[in-house]
Amino acid sequence: MQINKSHKKLYTLPPLPETFWAYFAGFVDGEANIRKVLIRQTSIGPNYGLEMSIGQNRRNGGKEIFNWFQNQLKVGTIRIRKLDFEKPERDMFYFDIKQRMALKVILEKIKPYSKIKTKRIQELLEYMMGTYE
Repeated sequence: MQINKSHKKLYTLPPLPETFWAYFAGFVDGEANIRKVLIRQTSIGPNYGLEMSIGQNRRNGGKEIFNWFQNQLKVGTIRIRKLDFEKPERDMFYFDIKQRMALKVILEKIKPYSKIKTKRIQELLEYMMGTYE
């Protein structure tokens, strides 16, 4: 695995109450896709990216809740996917976290509260421990 500067970019976790982490873990359990993706294969080996993406449609308050998550966590991007240009209520919003060290810290915080994605979170944390430390 190749390691570049973005792999070691530090992330300082903002002070947040435990109730936030429990709430966020519920969102991750129900709506998130947490994965390791192959960015490219090079002559010295594969280069993987890690990401978490949470999706919500406009009807369920996707943009507002994701703005709140982004403001609380101080990391992540929000993107929109238009499903029907004549029906904006069908728009899908996604909150993505791709910064590796931020994702590591966040996964460590939500792991105790996770009920469904606990195994996946543990797998990715073990991968990151073996790769970056």
